[in-house]
Amino acid sequence: KAKVFRDDIETKVFSRSFDVHKAIGCPVTLQSEPLEKYRFGAPDSFTDGLRGEISFNGGPWTGFYGTPMIVTIEMDGQTTYSSVTASALIEKGQHILNPISLKVQLSEDGETFTTVAEDTYPTETAADKDGMKEYSVSFDETTAKFIKVEVGCREYLPDWLGGAPHKGFIFIDEVLVK
Repeated sequence: KAKVFRDDIETKVFSRSFDVHKAIGCPVTLQSEPLEKYRFGAPDSFTDGLRGEISFNGGPWTGFYGTPMIVTIEMDGQTTYSSVTASALIEKGQHILNPISLKVQLSEDGETFTTVAEDTYPTETAADKDGMKEYSVSFDETTAKFIKVEVGCREYLPDWLGGAPHKGFIFIDEVLVK
């Protein structure tokens, strides 16, 4: 929390919470590129512990347009973990849709990866509530040094939102490893 006192002026309290997880500060490499105007600190922002607000127009949300988010997180090779969560923003009126899949692959050398968990999600309907949502997969506990995370995106908008050839976004702020 922070508050400024100066020249008899007192500001509102500014507070920010951190979501502590096992990949905080770990190096992240992008295998797919976000839309440049929605990059906001990626790839480092995916493991900084800072969560986004409801607005996508500022950090730490990173937007991918019609393409999946694919990142590799380099762990220390000693820390145990057994789940990965992608934190996403859904704002259908802005063509920001929910992820359609989450896949986690592990590697000791960063070259050869094995899929350990994967899940798919139906595209939300117009009636589904917008907001921040988490998508998670679990797997057997491991200390693998490299985690490749792929968050799938619909290539085109559903018909009720304009359909092809219009692409949809996914917006991700944090990849949590627990």
